[in-house]
Parts: sequence; structure tokens; C-alpha cells
Amino acid sequence: MENENNIPVHDSSGSDGSQTNQENAPSLIEGRPLDGLHMAKTIEGLAVSHSRSLGGEVTSALIAGATSQIAGDYSDLKNKHNLLGEKFENQRDELEKTRTKNAVLSERIRLEAGNKNLRNLAITIGTSLVGTAIYLSRTTLDIYAFGTFSLGALLLLLGWFSGPKEEK
Repeated sequence: MENENNIPVHDSSGSDGSQTNQENAPSLIEGRPLDGLHMAKTIEGLAVSHSRSLGGEVTSALIAGATSQIAGDYSDLKNKHNLLGEKFENQRDELEKTRTKNAVLSERIRLEAGNKNLRNLAITIGTSLVGTAIYLSRTTLDIYAFGTFSLGALLLLLGWFSGPKEEK
């Protein structure tokens, strides 16, 4: 069946009222909020049995329920403890990695401060030698001018490009 805009219309939309219940439908399972509370289940069982004596039957049922409750609580606490222990180990490993990285970077900063002074000295001496080489080239000492200029240029390049390289 199609309407005037050529859009198909579904025939069995489920709203025609001819639906029936399935014969072998699974039954719903009732929720049990007291499943993890053994002591509460024990007391509930004693209340259902209308037990009036505080003799051996009631006492043993209460002791068994309390023991089950304590054992369940202990198991839960043990699992939580294990999870927290694993989390603690991971955090400690991460802390040690961070401390190591911090120590390495602090050492690099300390060494860089000393190297910066040497690079600045090389740039200063290199600039002076290049200036001296220019002065010597205007005189008759051209052979000294070439050597002085080469040494000055080498010191300048060393001072400019010997710094630390950026790392990620």
C-alpha cells in the first residue's frame, strides 16, 4: 500500500488489536533486594516460620546468618582492598615516572644555565675576532685577517647553534 507521495505504508504496525499472548512466554523473575544481606534473610526466614522459642534453632539460625553476613562483608572488603592496592601501585608507578622526569629536566636546566654562559662568551669573542679580522683586512696583514675571521666565525656559529634542541 502506498500513499500519494510514493511513501510505503507498513500494513502490520502492531496496533490493529489482533495480537495475542505468546503461550510459552518466559515468566518475570521477582527482584530480591535482600540477596546480599544474609542476616536479613535469616531473620525474614525466622519470621515466616513463626518460631517463638529462643532455643537452639533460632540461635543457630541467627549465628549462621551473622556468620554468612560477616563472610560476605569480608569478601567485599577484600575485593575493594585488592582494587585499591592495584590503583595505589599504578599511582606510585606514575609518581616515580614523574619524579624521574622532573629530576632529568631539572638537571638539564642546571646544565643549560652553565652552557648558556659559555655560548655567550663564544659569541662575544667570535664577534670581537670578526671585527678584528675586518680591521686587519684593511691593513697589510691579510693573512692574519683570514685566520682571525675564520676563528671568529667558527666561535659565532658554535655560540649560536650549540644550544639545546627542542624535545617533545
